[in-house]
Amino acid sequence: MRVINVVMLFECLLLFYGASFLFANLPTPFSSHEGIYPPYLKPQTDSILIENRSFMILFETNRYTTDTFPKQKIEELKSTLDRYPAFSIRLEARTDSVGSPQYNLALANKRLDFVRNELTKRGIEENRFIEFVFGEDEPLADNQSPEGRQANRSVRVVAGLYAPIRMITGRFVSEEDGKGIGGILYTGSRHHRDSFHLDSTGEFSFPVPVFDTIFFMEFFSKEDRIMRKTYYNLNEINPTFTTISLKALQAGDSFSFEDIVFEGGRSTILSQHKHGFNRLLNLVSYLENYRFEIQGHITVSTRAAGRFKEDPLADARAKSVYYYLIENGIDSNRLEWKGYGNWYMTFPEAETRTQHRLNRRVSVKVLGRLDD
Repeated sequence: MRVINVVMLFECLLLFYGASFLFANLPTPFSSHEGIYPPYLKPQTDSILIENRSFMILFETNRYTTDTFPKQKIEELKSTLDRYPAFSIRLEARTDSVGSPQYNLALANKRLDFVRNELTKRGIEENRFIEFVFGEDEPLADNQSPEGRQANRSVRVVAGLYAPIRMITGRFVSEEDGKGIGGILYTGSRHHRDSFHLDSTGEFSFPVPVFDTIFFMEFFSKEDRIMRKTYYNLNEINPTFTTISLKALQAGDSFSFEDIVFEGGRSTILSQHKHGFNRLLNLVSYLENYRFEIQGHITVSTRAAGRFKEDPLADARAKSVYYYLIENGIDSNRLEWKGYGNWYMTFPEAETRTQHRLNRRVSVKVLGRLDD
């Protein structure tokens, strides 16, 4: 199945905003769904691709063949397809912006044909392929640099499951006057995460895979409105929200970033949780008229050591985030830092590894407006 220059809205959003947040490996429970979803489910208006693995095949300028095929990646791809018979392979063919759009579209078609033929020769069934030809449209990188143009002279190979979805729609408004609020919306579930920039209407629409029962929403606005990360059950809500009303931010409001998690006994962020920094940076950037306290926390049983705020590790964690924000353009006059030891643990008597991990977190407190 080949699609030229046409991609559904949610597919575009997944490609541009969600790629960095998708989990690298889908868990074994997918095998239990293979009797529910038809094999080789093709993209429809009610499905979305959940990526399992992907790699790039790069081309030289004006070339549509290459001798540098990633053999190890292809063997891993074949193993994945053997393990998950319901998976499809999405091929995305692109060019850089040099040349006319018509020439680049034809060149991308030839690149896709070459890659499909090579994968077929290496033992991959042709009925697994779902093909997208973009040409110079929908670039993966900026065409202004040599590195960006090289990334765009490519065919992206993606293995995953086209899963049925439900669309969640609604609108963010000001509680005071009912007007729409623009900003950035973060959404996520077990197998799919995304982010969206909303215009001044505050209207949103995003997909949630139907087998991911729980999903979250989190919203930051430059209009002094914040929605904390809030979880919903897909089976217990009306997927069409009427409105979500938000109050103006107040001094003393606090936000916990449970997905910025530190290594045990250290002030180093776990590598798989570094994406949380971008959300924190966006929060502080959007609320440019406010001052914040960056708070660091540890996990120590109150039964064994009592409650205490003074702790060098909690201080070090708060400082590491404080300096990250400054290095990324936040004015130091808007920031303070403080460690809180085990005083505000999410799980005061943590027993499981997950509970201890979530105690090793960062939170942010609103100190007030700059003009107060």
